[in-house]
Amino acid sequence: MCVNHSTTRLTSDQPSVSSGPRQRFYVPYLSPTKAKEILPLSLVLVFLGCVDLSEVGRFAALSRNAKTAFPALVADIQNSCDRRADYAPERAREDVSLHCKNLGTSRDGLLEAQQVLLDYMDALKNLSSDNTFDYGKTPDTLPDSLSKSGLDSAQVSATAGLAKMIADAAIAGYRRKEIGKLVGETNEHIQVLTSALKKVITEGYGNELKLEKEAMNEFYGTNIKEFAKQEPLTVILVKRNWANDLAEIQKKNNAAVAYGKVMDANRTRTSKALR
Repeated sequence: MCVNHSTTRLTSDQPSVSSGPRQRFYVPYLSPTKAKEILPLSLVLVFLGCVDLSEVGRFAALSRNAKTAFPALVADIQNSCDRRADYAPERAREDVSLHCKNLGTSRDGLLEAQQVLLDYMDALKNLSSDNTFDYGKTPDTLPDSLSKSGLDSAQVSATAGLAKMIADAAIAGYRRKEIGKLVGETNEHIQVLTSALKKVITEGYGNELKLEKEAMNEFYGTNIKEFAKQEPLTVILVKRNWANDLAEIQKKNNAAVAYGKVMDANRTRTSKALR
């Protein structure tokens, strides 16, 4: 019989992905507080209380929320820089443009890194329904593909390691009974990869948006001050454009923050599999 701890009973508003019945396994009891002190969050799924596979399905579904958002956010890293170059004084424009070009080289590698995370979530989805899965990619080539992504060596190693574990699980014909094993084996790599992707967006992209906003404010403020008396009607229109551009940057900032929260949730969602 499965141990039921009220302190681990959490609800979810996410739709269930698993099409199969819930299945639970008994493991020795470890208090939630103590477990969180000594175990990474993903391993709590394996060692604390009961594994509720329907919640694992929801965990797998969570990253799909980032699937469409990430490519647009990554593309706008360079686009934000390009917009900043347009606002920059002519003397500084060339240097900013060169920086923007360098940013563009990381796009393909970042998309490939997130795809590994999405492949992992697809694997969990299939396993939670007691299905096998295929993984036809070649993990050995990933380090070269990620070399220009901007990820450091530890992050590249974690991403390639996760891909290899997915491939090994597919070859071994993992099913539902091995899902706890896969989560445990991949925990460290998941922690590194999701933290890396969050940092790229919330810090890297967030900084580009900050610099764009500063350049925008300088551009509009200087021109309004210079032409306020000569062309007051034009200044009114310019102020409207300024307000609209600021609102657009705020939307992009909000999207970056939302993506970061999805990556955080990917690291903690598995605790909701406990009942």
